[in-house]
Amino acid sequence: MKKSIPPALHAWVLAKAGEGKPSDEITELLWREHRVEVDSSTVRRLLRLYRTERADVAKGVIRERLQKELLADLDALQKLHRRARKMERLALKRAAELHVEHEQHPQALQELAFALKAMDRQLRAINLTLHYSGAGEPDQPPLLGKTQKDALLQRLERLIGAESAPEPGPKDEPKVH
Repeated sequence: MKKSIPPALHAWVLAKAGEGKPSDEITELLWREHRVEVDSSTVRRLLRLYRTERADVAKGVIRERLQKELLADLDALQKLHRRARKMERLALKRAAELHVEHEQHPQALQELAFALKAMDRQLRAINLTLHYSGAGEPDQPPLLGKTQKDALLQRLERLIGAESAPEPGPKDEPKVH
């Protein structure tokens, strides 16, 4: 049994997968139509490889396109943030004025709920800006402290020592005739 699918048939396998055929069926078709005998796991591995490559290319294309529009989108996001902040202030002002008339004025409660929604929109705008700017993610993974490094080194030394030590052999047993 072959270990791999010939490169000349890769496009054919991708086309069959694009038609929705499962890997088992593609394996059978490879044998019937091309006399190539492989496991279904080989077909799945080939499909996974191409899917990964295509995903990387697609991500690159999308990033390039987004970079062109990113500044305009960030400007629009900042305008939305300012608008939400202004709406929040106006709603709080209206609620304060209505509270003067009556402590539990129903419209004042609605204005406070509206102010909370405006605050939520501001928070979302800030989070989106941070997320897409990359500022919301750490630059480097956290470094190990001295005690963690020492514990890791000791564990590695134990593992290395265990690998290099000769394993005890089977005890001499009497021969059975």
